[in-house]
Amino acid sequence: MWLQTKRAMKEFQEWRYLELCKILNNLAGYEIAIDFNSESLIDDSVEPEYHAWNIEKVFFTPLLQVFEEITSDDLWKEWLKEILSKIVMKNDSWIYNGNYCYSLDNWVLTIDHDAHANVESIDERREALSELLMGSM
Repeated sequence: MWLQTKRAMKEFQEWRYLELCKILNNLAGYEIAIDFNSESLIDDSVEPEYHAWNIEKVFFTPLLQVFEEITSDDLWKEWLKEILSKIVMKNDSWIYNGNYCYSLDNWVLTIDHDAHANVESIDERREALSELLMGSM
């Protein structure tokens, strides 16, 4: 199963991950560096075919929703460019609650969340991320 999981992650990175990064950067209006720690997001106890789905819903969906909201005009885009230069996606702390998975420090947004826990709690993560970014304004 380990090999199948690694293969599923590689396919995600070669296909959907690049597309999601492009959408994110288009919304922002500038290129944001993304540090995607794929090794920490792999969970061999999860069926390989769910990795891409879970990662997109946990990490990207709330991020894209918030970016759509805050980049609705040029002032917001300029503000975002001033506070954010990099996004780190990882699972080092096994956090599964959206209220605790985001931090913003030195222009780096870190998302540290278990990629396979509370996958459907998108609204919780979106609200937490929105509050964090709006609070840094």
